Amino acid sequence: MSFSRRRLQSRVCAAGMLAAFLPSGMAGTVRVPCEMARDMMYVRVRINGSGPLWLNVDTGASHSAINPEIAKMLGLREAERGEASGIGRGQSTAFGRVDGATIQVGEGVLRDQSILTMGMGFLASQLGHVTDGTLGWNIFHQYVVRMDYAHGEIELADAADWKPEGAGVELPIELRSNMPFVRAKVRLANGNEAAGTFLIDSGMAGAAVALNQAFQDAHPELGAQRTIEMPPAISVGGAYRYRLTRISALKIGPFTLTNPITVLPEYSNGLLGDASIAGMIGADALSRFVVTFDYAHRRMFLRENARFTMPFESDMSGLQLMARPPSLHRWEVTGVIADSPAGEAGIRKGDVIASVDGRTAADLTLGAVEEGFMRAGEVRRLAIQREGQELRIDLRLRRLI
Repeated sequence: MSFSRRRLQSRVCAAGMLAAFLPSGMAGTVRVPCEMARDMMYVRVRINGSGPLWLNVDTGASHSAINPEIAKMLGLREAERGEASGIGRGQSTAFGRVDGATIQVGEGVLRDQSILTMGMGFLASQLGHVTDGTLGWNIFHQYVVRMDYAHGEIELADAADWKPEGAGVELPIELRSNMPFVRAKVRLANGNEAAGTFLIDSGMAGAAVALNQAFQDAHPELGAQRTIEMPPAISVGGAYRYRLTRISALKIGPFTLTNPITVLPEYSNGLLGDASIAGMIGADALSRFVVTFDYAHRRMFLRENARFTMPFESDMSGLQLMARPPSLHRWEVTGVIADSPAGEAGIRKGDVIASVDGRTAADLTLGAVEEGFMRAGEVRRLAIQREGQELRIDLRLRRLI
């Protein structure tokens, strides 16, 4: 499970990201369909006239980025190289900057853009979706962007003409390093409420909220709550370790989300080491709304959707799975939670899931499998490949947190 991704600090100058916007005949608003992967939105994007590429829409990305091999294929030459800092530890993550890119999303065209090159393989493996890059600040800087999770689409509108009628509740945002921050509150198990500044991060999958180390230190009662230690995951900067828990509530403006799944990182790297913020609000929370971002006027809008009252759930199998390229239909067990159905059944790191409930991996997506692991009391019948043998294992799912 992954809850965050690229965290590029001030090593890349924001001034280099100033864009020239040409509407290319776009009139009014444009709706662009998305594919969903664990509440993350993927859209088809063309860069410098390329064929369609899959980029995920990420408010937590201070720069749009594409895989280096795609940049090379498109003849985009790197003007600058460096190393990105992130929430992981133990390895460097190289990036480059390319200038003069044209980004087309539906009928919206952004010309003369600076974007980054960075490997996205870890994200594709964790989400089971082809990931050619990420669509970050560039698109939000130029458009009012409406993210409609329930209908799987984004809408782009010219900020000069857009009217907020029907958009929902208006909340002020602060832009730091091209990313949006909002004031929110968390209610802890003892009933206390604590306010803080949170990054709105549509690229944080698998949890509603993450609380950084400074916030945890200021609220030691978090340590008394039930938590589960998760297997290490991979992000920018290397591996990271974290625990999962639930807080009583997350309050954003007039909205209260009860018992959301919450990430507690075990150390403070990248943005999670910034003591001026409390943490991040991720896709599992945002997917309960239609969310509209109007960076030009430093505001966002929230409108409840049909998912608003749905309970927050997490994996109930105890399995951490990675989709292996190139097909992303080979799912390897990369971690097993102790005292979980998977651990009790003897599933091991390195096992490969061949089928689930009689359906082969080729007929399923990783997202569909993981969704099926979030249904308490149900039994998932797995075929496991291990050292040339096939094992049959039944998992009775139960809530772990």
